[in-house]
Amino acid sequence: MLEAINYFHPFHQHDVHRVWSREDPMHNLQVPQDERVQVPGIWAVEFFPPSQYASLNESLRRNAWDKKRVHYGIGDANLEVLGKSRAGEGWRWWRLGQVNSLSATWAPYPDGRREELGEWFTAIELFAVQIGAGLTAVLAHFTLSSVGSSYVDSVWHSSHEPEIVWGSGRPRAEDRMWVAFRKTQEARNALHEAARTWLTQAIPGAFAAAGKEHPTLDILLFDEYDPLLENSTGREMLDNLRALGLSSGHSLHRTVESLPGLLFEPIDRRLCPAMGKNVFAFYGKFERVADGIPNLGAYGGSRDGRAVANYANDRIRNPLILLSISAFLDLIGAQYADLRDKARVDHGNFRARNLKPLRSSFLTLSLDLSSVVRDIQDYNALRSRIGDEAELFLRDSPWLAERLSSAGHAPREEVNLSEQMMRSQIATAERMLAADKDYRDILSTVSSLGSSVDASKLARVALWVSLLSLVVSLIALGVAEIGDNSILRLIWQNFH
Repeated sequence: MLEAINYFHPFHQHDVHRVWSREDPMHNLQVPQDERVQVPGIWAVEFFPPSQYASLNESLRRNAWDKKRVHYGIGDANLEVLGKSRAGEGWRWWRLGQVNSLSATWAPYPDGRREELGEWFTAIELFAVQIGAGLTAVLAHFTLSSVGSSYVDSVWHSSHEPEIVWGSGRPRAEDRMWVAFRKTQEARNALHEAARTWLTQAIPGAFAAAGKEHPTLDILLFDEYDPLLENSTGREMLDNLRALGLSSGHSLHRTVESLPGLLFEPIDRRLCPAMGKNVFAFYGKFERVADGIPNLGAYGGSRDGRAVANYANDRIRNPLILLSISAFLDLIGAQYADLRDKARVDHGNFRARNLKPLRSSFLTLSLDLSSVVRDIQDYNALRSRIGDEAELFLRDSPWLAERLSSAGHAPREEVNLSEQMMRSQIATAERMLAADKDYRDILSTVSSLGSSVDASKLARVALWVSLLSLVVSLIALGVAEIGDNSILRLIWQNFH
């Protein structure tokens, strides 16, 4: 589902060779001492189709994030808004609530509840986004503490030694560079896993039920590196970016108009095996990004990465929801494929009782899919969705556009990646809906065959039970009369 993003990946094979081929196998990362990277915010998304509606209701009731808001009379209860929204009469999106860390020295959200969030997170803000009528997305914005924001940077700057890595298969030896790549990516992935774990425990939905990774997105802000400049990406910096899970130096940039100075990149797990699935990033130089945001101090009280993340929070939702819909369709597709592949083996005997779990699974997926297809079509048909309408574009980098202009070439047409994803999502959902109809027809036929076979087996069993009952009755009748004239004696005499 994310082909529209990855298809335009400008990191070609010669670039991969350039990053990974090193003359000194013991070479370590050469991160400049004045270069720092911070991760001020992480976003995670969970989905609630019709099959997960009860779980969503229970989570909202248990967490009571809206308790203070309702008490002060400044908003409706979450359950009330949710019911109206899923009936097509409520808000398109609304704040579910906020959480402040118990260990934080200040509370970003005065009306938020307090709980232990660990050392990496200071606060969490939750939003509900209604997609059509039957699909609700919950988006969580995690504000990182100073420890969490600098955690990846501390591993990035560390000196790493060669290691023997034990896992599936044979142990493998990694030199300093490979260890630096793996551990830096693992550090970044650990932040995402912490966000996913909290979301799974607080408000589990479709991804949690399937045991799959939620879609997550983070912002990486550099002190010195500027991805918009060609000369800022030398050989060593390419290795440094690779360790962070980024591949830069592109001639094509993925951008969002309302997030100046930031580039978008989906994580390619072929190049970043230590990163999780469904991970996306916005990254750029802090000063350039901060200069492009008017009145940045209004988003956090100071000119820092946290303010940038707060500013991006209102503008990042549309792209992230769009990307997450693709991941959700991938999840449903994988579940259908698993049922399809196991159905013949698990239910090859056409037993009706064995078909019950299969019918239940297909019922859940069919119910979800039939609703999701309509919801996605409705959602993507509306151009203005959640706050600022931010779309992803693929366009020439500034330095490439300048070169083309200097050479007398006309600028190349930009590509609207959001539009491509929308069309791909609708086409994929429609194909899955058609496949679901075929699966249900096959299941209905198999169920009928199973019922017929079971009925035939039951009839044979009933016949044998009748014959056995007749034999028992004759024996009982024979022994019921005692004496010379009993039935058994007369039968015995006739045969002898």
